[in-house]
Amino acid sequence: MYRQGTDGKPAICPVCEIRARLEHSFFCFECGKFLLHKPQQSARRKAMERARCFNPPGFRCYYTGRLLELYDENSPHYASFDHRTPGDKWDLVMCERWVNSFKGPMSEKEFWPIVLALDDWHFKRIPFLIEIVKIAAWHGNKPRRDRRRKLHFPLLPLRECAEFCDICGAKPLPRSKYCAVCAPFYYRCGENLARGAAMKRACRNRVFYCEYTGLPMELEDTESPRYMEFHHPIPGKKGGLRAVVAFVNRMMTDLSEDDFWTAVHEFARIRREGGEFGAAMDFKYWRRTKKARAKRKATRKRRRSQNP
Repeated sequence: MYRQGTDGKPAICPVCEIRARLEHSFFCFECGKFLLHKPQQSARRKAMERARCFNPPGFRCYYTGRLLELYDENSPHYASFDHRTPGDKWDLVMCERWVNSFKGPMSEKEFWPIVLALDDWHFKRIPFLIEIVKIAAWHGNKPRRDRRRKLHFPLLPLRECAEFCDICGAKPLPRSKYCAVCAPFYYRCGENLARGAAMKRACRNRVFYCEYTGLPMELEDTESPRYMEFHHPIPGKKGGLRAVVAFVNRMMTDLSEDDFWTAVHEFARIRREGGEFGAAMDFKYWRRTKKARAKRKATRKRRRSQNP
């Protein structure tokens, strides 16, 4: 049932100005599910009013310019709200869900220079300047208290000391093939051989460089956006790891390597020339479904109860 106006016709939703309001609501069904019982309702409403379009009717993404999906919550194009400046609860814009994940904790002023630098480095081999990576709201991985118990050291160490580290060539640990810097990364969380191969490719003169940006990676500060992490080129498939900086690994979540560089190139083109996001991406490995989000939420709740 729809609410009747003073003239006897269905009252129009004040946000989209197209669909009729529901009988017991101030908004239509499509707008109400993004506004009712949601935090920052006034900021969300302003973002929706800025994003609305009438031909065709709907809402457009702030970053790509494409129409947003309003019904399928499992779609990567489903509508979401992004903080242009992390921490500012009232500065919201509507965007696609995969774009919100791609941008992550970066502000709009930090996002565009990083995208342009990634595009220049990958397609033109222009060096990626380290000064660009200044992510004020970055929240990295905090050091684990049980870090030593998480390392999978071999049960039978070497009988004799190796002369050089098998990865970087430094002095190894006693009865080990790896030094004190490489061993924690090599023996952490399995896939040891793939990690070792990725670190060998990234190491030059005992300095580890990101395979996707060419930036020197941080090895001690786990909360740095340049901390060394390992990325699966095919999400969910073990092996073939790449040693990358943490902020790139965060941007590539649920994206294949081809989709990632396609998105980078298109965003760089939009920033330089304008227009809409026109490249096709298959999102074959997209896992941000409603079922997966509920599973991750239950996992976080269980971990908090185990480690208060």
